[in-house]
Amino acid sequence: MADYPQKFRADRVKEATASTGTGTYVLGGAPQGFVTFLSTIPDNSIVDYGVTEVLGPSWENGVGRYYTSTNSVQRLTIYSSSNNNQAVNWSSQAKQIFVTVNAASFTALTDDSVLHSLILG
Repeated sequence: MADYPQKFRADRVKEATASTGTGTYVLGGAPQGFVTFLSTIPDNSIVDYGVTEVLGPSWENGVGRYYTSTNSVQRLTIYSSSNNNQAVNWSSQAKQIFVTVNAASFTALTDDSVLHSLILG
């Protein structure tokens, strides 16, 4: 599993995406009650993300890089997915992409001394 610099986190970040295939996700606006990547995530930031089909069974969790200039998330690593943990080859179905904390992000916390220093500072 690849190591990444510190990941950027933010609450209630979710947008629509009409992207198809296995490439970059182009973002298309936040539903009511959520905020856009552009309003909260700095350019060139590494984020844990999740993507789900609105009315389908497909999903993907991974780490990506957000670019403000293209308002897009580039896939870097797929942690898990409905496609045998590979990049989902998306059709034109409606999808949503959101900032999350993937379980794989916690694998570095297996050393008690690291966990202790994070909790107590």
